[in-house]
Order: sequence, then structure tokens, then C-alpha cells
Amino acid sequence: MGKLVKFALLGGIAGAGIAAYKHSQNGTSDQSEDLARDAAKSAAGYGAAGAAVGFLLDRRASRRQRKARAVAALKSGSFAEAARIARPAVEHALEIARERARDAAEQARPHVEHAAEVTREKAKEAAVAARPHLEQAAKQSRRQAKRARKEAGKRAEKAAAQARKRAEKTAERVKDRVEERQPILVKVA
Repeated sequence: MGKLVKFALLGGIAGAGIAAYKHSQNGTSDQSEDLARDAAKSAAGYGAAGAAVGFLLDRRASRRQRKARAVAALKSGSFAEAARIARPAVEHALEIARERARDAAEQARPHVEHAAEVTREKAKEAAVAARPHLEQAAKQSRRQAKRARKEAGKRAEKAAAQARKRAEKTAERVKDRVEERQPILVKVA
């Protein structure tokens, strides 16, 4: 706040001085009312400009002081104090980040929706183009399954016939041994 007042006073004094100098350059020293009015206007304008510069310098100085306090707190080992000092800056940065993310999402929404629509159309076209290929593949799969089923049936019949023959041979051997009253030895293949 101190710099704001100092720069406002300096700006006002400079404005009054500039007005007096301009008035003396015109060569009209007998109109003191005009000089006072011009000096007041210039002093007010330059004073406001000086106050604005002082305000900015005050803000900058207070930010630097907060940073310096945070650094000093960190150096002294007091993390809680540093966090307390840095909290407003962190909250402000988070708010700015949220706003920018929200703005970016709003700006990206039409592009994303357009991309989704284009992708949907391309997917429909790909599905239509793939349908004949899928139908052909299904036909071939059915044919191959039918062939495999027939082949498996033939193999099963052949295996059953072989098993039947082995069982008949074993039964004949058992029958012969029983008739001869010999011990039964079954050969397992």
C-alpha cells in the first residue's frame, strides 16, 4: 500500500509540474485560473497513473514476500508453515487449471462429436462390406463341420468294428480256455 501512495503523490506532483511547464511555454502567464485548472487535471491523471503503477509494484512485492516466507519456512524445516503460506497460490493455480480444462473440453466437444459420427459411419460401411465375406466364411465352416462329422462317424464305426472283432476273439479264447479248464489270460492291447 505504501508504494501506491508514494507513486500517486509523485505522479500528481509530476503532472502539476508538467502542466506548469507547458503553460509557461505558451507565454500566457496572466491566466492563473487556466493554469490551476490544467495543473489539477494533469495532477489527477498522472496521480492515477502513478497509483496504478504503485498498486502493481505493491502486488509484485507482496507476492515476492509470500514466496520468500515460504522458502524460509521450508529452509527452517517447517513444512506445515510452508504449506499454509503456499496454499492460496496452489488453490489459485488449481482453479485456473480447472477453468482451462473446462474451456478445452468445451472447445474439443464439437470435434470429438464429429469424429465419433465419422467413425460410426465408417463402421457401418465396414459392416456392410464385411457381410458377404462373413456369410461365405459361415458356409465354408458349415461344409467343413459336415465333412468333419462324417469323417468322425466313419472313424467311430471303424473303431467300433475293430473293438467288436477284438472282443469276439477274446470271447472265443475265454470260451476255449473255460472248456479246457485252463487259467484265463487276457491280452489287453
